[in-house]
Amino acid sequence: MNLYVTCKGCGTKIYIESKAKTRQELYREMGKKFFTIKCPVCGNIQRFSVNDVMAEAKSDTTLTGTLLGGLAGMLLGPLGAAAGAITGGIIGLNEDTKEEKEVRKFNNSYV
Repeated sequence: MNLYVTCKGCGTKIYIESKAKTRQELYREMGKKFFTIKCPVCGNIQRFSVNDVMAEAKSDTTLTGTLLGGLAGMLLGPLGAAAGAITGGIIGLNEDTKEEKEVRKFNNSYV
């Protein structure tokens, strides 16, 4: 999951390095409710609250799981590739669902 704020000047997403699962965790990690960030695009220095931080899914793991499963299955021939791709896709889809829940949990939390 990626955490970011949106620049008030140009609308660019500014990503924040953190493993926080909720805004309360982010607050504890930062040690303060408000922080400043300089936009890498327009250069504006802006003040944000941890409540301004949003989460988004990091990537599509379904495709990655399908590809890895298919590659692993190729060792067993065409049927193995198909079985591996299906299994990998299911595993990847499960990871997507898990990450989507984490994103909703973060975005629905407030300090």
